[in-house]
Amino acid sequence: MFQQRVLFSDSKDAIGVEVHSPAGDFSVYVCNGGKVFLNAGAYETPKLLMLSGVGPSDILAKFDIPMVHDNDNVGKNLIDRKEFAVGFPSVKNLQGDDTAILDFAAIKTEYWSSFVHKYSSEWGNVFGGCNLCSPSDQTESCYKEMFAGLLFYGINRKKEPPHLFPFYTAQRRPLTRGHISLSSSDFNDPPFVDDGWSKKYEDLSTNAKHDLETIVDAVQDTLIGVIKNTSFMERMGYDPSDNRTVVFSEQIKQVLMLVGSSAQDLEQCSFSSIAFEQNTKCTSWDDCVPTFPQLPINRDELRAVVFDLMGSSFHMSGTCKAGDVVEKETLAVKGVQGLYISDLSVLSQPADIHPMMTAMSLGIVLGNSTLSVPSGSHETFPVIVSIVCSIIVVCLMMWVAIDWKSRCRRSRAARDNLKHTNLLQGTLLTERNTSHGVPFIDDANNTTILEEQSTGNDNTCLSTLMAWSGVSCSYENQKKKKSVTTLFDSFGSMKEGTVTAIMGPSGAAKSTLVDILAGRKSVGHICGNFTVLGRTFNISGDGMDRLSQLIQGHSAYIPQQEYFYPTQTVEEAIAFTANMKYGRGDFNERMHLIYSCLDAVGLDAKTYASRKIGGDLAGGFSIRGLSGGERKRLALACVLALKPRMMFIDEITSGLDSENAITVMKLLKHLSVKQHVASMVIIHQPNPEVFALFDRLILLSKGRCMFSGPCQDLSTFYETNYDEALPVDAVIADDLIAKASVLDTASSLQLKSHYRGKLVDILQLDDQFSVIDIDDVLSPPSALWKLFVIFQRNLTNHYIRNVANVGARLISYALLSAMVGTIFWKVGNTDSSRGLDYNEAELVVRVITFLMNISYLLPFATIPIFVGDKKFLAAEIAIGLYSPWMYGVSQVFIELVFVTLASTLGASIAIPMCGMLNPTVPAWASFLTTLSTLIVSGLVGSTLILSCCMTLPTQDMAFLVGSTVSTISLGLSGGFLPFSDMLDVPYSLQWISPVKYSLQSVLIAQLKGTSAEKVLDLGGYNTPATVAENIGILGCIFVFFSIVTGIAMARVKEVR
Repeated sequence: MFQQRVLFSDSKDAIGVEVHSPAGDFSVYVCNGGKVFLNAGAYETPKLLMLSGVGPSDILAKFDIPMVHDNDNVGKNLIDRKEFAVGFPSVKNLQGDDTAILDFAAIKTEYWSSFVHKYSSEWGNVFGGCNLCSPSDQTESCYKEMFAGLLFYGINRKKEPPHLFPFYTAQRRPLTRGHISLSSSDFNDPPFVDDGWSKKYEDLSTNAKHDLETIVDAVQDTLIGVIKNTSFMERMGYDPSDNRTVVFSEQIKQVLMLVGSSAQDLEQCSFSSIAFEQNTKCTSWDDCVPTFPQLPINRDELRAVVFDLMGSSFHMSGTCKAGDVVEKETLAVKGVQGLYISDLSVLSQPADIHPMMTAMSLGIVLGNSTLSVPSGSHETFPVIVSIVCSIIVVCLMMWVAIDWKSRCRRSRAARDNLKHTNLLQGTLLTERNTSHGVPFIDDANNTTILEEQSTGNDNTCLSTLMAWSGVSCSYENQKKKKSVTTLFDSFGSMKEGTVTAIMGPSGAAKSTLVDILAGRKSVGHICGNFTVLGRTFNISGDGMDRLSQLIQGHSAYIPQQEYFYPTQTVEEAIAFTANMKYGRGDFNERMHLIYSCLDAVGLDAKTYASRKIGGDLAGGFSIRGLSGGERKRLALACVLALKPRMMFIDEITSGLDSENAITVMKLLKHLSVKQHVASMVIIHQPNPEVFALFDRLILLSKGRCMFSGPCQDLSTFYETNYDEALPVDAVIADDLIAKASVLDTASSLQLKSHYRGKLVDILQLDDQFSVIDIDDVLSPPSALWKLFVIFQRNLTNHYIRNVANVGARLISYALLSAMVGTIFWKVGNTDSSRGLDYNEAELVVRVITFLMNISYLLPFATIPIFVGDKKFLAAEIAIGLYSPWMYGVSQVFIELVFVTLASTLGASIAIPMCGMLNPTVPAWASFLTTLSTLIVSGLVGSTLILSCCMTLPTQDMAFLVGSTVSTISLGLSGGFLPFSDMLDVPYSLQWISPVKYSLQSVLIAQLKGTSAEKVLDLGGYNTPATVAENIGILGCIFVFFSIVTGIAMARVKEVR
């Protein structure tokens, strides 16, 4: 691999390098705060700097290289220490050290000389062999070919002498300086090198001539002197009798001829003519010494040989001089940050010791002076989030187990106690204060008893609970800009112990009247006079709030469609209503209340208490349970548990056959009489047997009241207005509806109202009203208690008992996590202790993107649950059981528990399989940090779906909007396309994507402190830059969706 250039950020920070390899070009980045070190040598280091934009501005401009920092000194001060090498033939094998024989060496002020090592070929080493070539042939190809030849033939390929031992001499302090420049902007092209020398002697500079003379001195003083004046020849195996005067001995001549002919067999380069001509011309010690090539004694001739064969020692330095290009103290490149040079190019003078050791020492010194990369420190907040969520799950599971066991034990005890209790069928509560209807349990015999004020239908002796007159309702038509009245001057009363029927054709405003009387009317302009439990209200416009509050505090409403959780038991349904009304009470007393209510509506407590209600579950599953009639009875039982003074019932017989309809109406009549409750029922066309059970009737037609009074006054109504006798029971209900259907509203005021005046007068008869003291009203339970009851019910029915839904979701999390782990098997594993490289980090981005798909898309499975709960919410808010925010908080907390459990399951599978653990922090900390993001992300996804379900009218709309928002968020997350590559518009929209912060958070957890940390900067995944900050923003998004959900739930009510 080859480095092409250094990468810089906009702030001139070195952030990595571009690399060329056979596999393709790619970039390698350092972690934040990391450093880039150049160690390419005196030629390549300045070349890399210039290719990276650091160098002389004229050179950068010449090759269109963007300038990062202008520095004219880059590439200057090239120090190329020259050397000269010859071989001396030896006729024996030498003993001694395996790597070097330095018996003959010289170190002086200007040079050093030595015989290098004994395991050299006839050509010495590669460099020595190419030094025999002409300077013009001392090229890169020459060295490649020579090296290939040495590899092929082997070093010192001859086992027997003669061997050729290289003699090496080199400058210590050369004065000549050259420079490096670019030959092109292509990193493949070698740099332009000017070593400061010339091919002709007369063209040499003064410094170059000085350096040449230094080398000549070294050859003359050491090599020639050693050979002629020491025992060196004898050490090489030559005849000691050779006195080294006059001509060479025959032994020397034969050795030189053998070596010379062997040398000419290799054609790696065109050898210098001097190397061979001297071997044939000179045969006298007075003229030369027997080296290869031969060295003349004459200095001028020797200078010519040295100048021709002299070459580079390849220990170049100085091209990035300390003080000019790098800082002297730190070797940091000037003008940029995070870039250092640790090779000989930083030297201002040639190294006076072994250059390679000098280069290695520089690396060691610079490495020791650089702060070591610390082992990563994990963020505390995300770990705490994971731990707290896990503790909540564990504690909740323990509480569920303990509570289930306790409830089972207490329920069994209550049922056993029930076997010994004589509950009177059809009785419910003992009323010591019949005007208030405040019940008590007779502890003496543990039996529920009823005191009756009246057992008949004599309305004259019954207290009036509510009366009204002149009640109207109108709406503003915004399009037509006029008021539309739907209810005109309604009047009537409700007496305890009676059942009042409201009849009329469709569109007669039956529901409008009941909603007003029940305190449930939420829209429209209402006016009229009301007396409720002795308190009088004159309503005009928006003054319904106090009246509605009073009515709802002492009444109950049963909608046409009763709502029960299919997995809920009968006793739990009543207990929920009682707990929301009375708060926490004695368990045994509460159970007796529940069983009494069941027996009162004809459901045997021993048989029905533990039976599931049944019905359709979210997702299409169904549970067998109660019949339609039994569900109506249960609805009455739940209302009785509230101990109301008045009951308003919408279509209680709807969906029932005639037999069940009669049974339910008889039960309602019985309960109204026994409990002194005033009941009002909307009914369309009751059969004669049902109609006979009504005490009072309100007949409406097109919003006008045709009749309002006791059913016994119907005969007067017929005689006065139609001059007819009262029809027989078989046709009276149908006849009333028929007359109401054909009533001409223009002539409605012509109806004679003998009964109207009589009913209006009732508002002034205060002594006939049941008066309630406000101090006697029970205080409502605390909001915390209601929240707990809702949470317990939803947790039990949506999650603990709804095994199909919960199991399917958990299995989906597990299977999808396993699939992700299989696809991206061990992509996060690396041999480096510093983590992933850039390409591996890109795969991690893909893994996290898949995990975010799981976190944000699987919550869509809860849409049927949330949409179904919306109906429950509307019905229960309508009867005043609790505030909407309580349901929202409980549901979010339950989802937090489930998401924590599901995320832990998914993370436990996917993270090990994908190898996604940050190696710079403890494995447990890396796991918990990632888990915290998955938990918060899943919670945000669930809250988004909850918000859509509560805000939008249908399940299909919730799915459409939720999927659209999630898909756009995923597209803007940066997982499919880095933010840095996005167009302006999607880039500006990224901030509204919750998935962006989830993806960033996990990426930071995986890459922070590793060698691939720079991916966070390059991809734009560092805004914000910590896991805690991203989780904080996700928390803000969660709060936003929660607020939207709360507002939507506050508006989730029947628009009446």
